[in-house]
Amino acid sequence: MYRIEAPFQSPPFNRYPLTTEELELLLDVEQDGEVHWDNLVQHQSILDNIRPSIASIIKSEGWVTLHD
Repeated sequence: MYRIEAPFQSPPFNRYPLTTEELELLLDVEQDGEVHWDNLVQHQSILDNIRPSIASIIKSEGWVTLHD
């Protein structure tokens, strides 16, 4: 299962599982394994199709990393 990891929170509370659909959408905007809010916010169609909680984490952290 893929997940995002928030850089500014301590493990294990920084790991959030992604659905396959969310992973595929986020891979469209990732760079070097990271998803940055500034880049994501430019893609409303992706924001519309990921859970609000995942979008909120990315927004509050500024960026997250993708992990399998």
